[in-house]
Amino acid sequence: KCWRRTVFILVIEGKFQSKELDECVVFIDALMSKYPESELTGWSLLRLGRIFEIQERFEDSVDVYQTIMGTYQDKELKKQAGIQMSNIKLWKF
Repeated sequence: KCWRRTVFILVIEGKFQSKELDECVVFIDALMSKYPESELTGWSLLRLGRIFEIQERFEDSVDVYQTIMGTYQDKELKKQAGIQMSNIKLWKF
């Protein structure tokens, strides 16, 4: 079961790096549906936040980063979400 989450993450990262953002979002949604509390899902949400930034959907990005910070326990994940959110608030609003 754990390997399935890893496969999702690898596909998500590949889609993101290939700039196939719409397909990336589909896989992130699927991962969230199947494993909502997994820390790996939290890490994939960082990619979703970044996708929203690329699409200039800054309020959606902030919502994603706030969700990460309020939902997941991984300190590095929370730190990264906080950094991304701070960058948006400094430069975009």
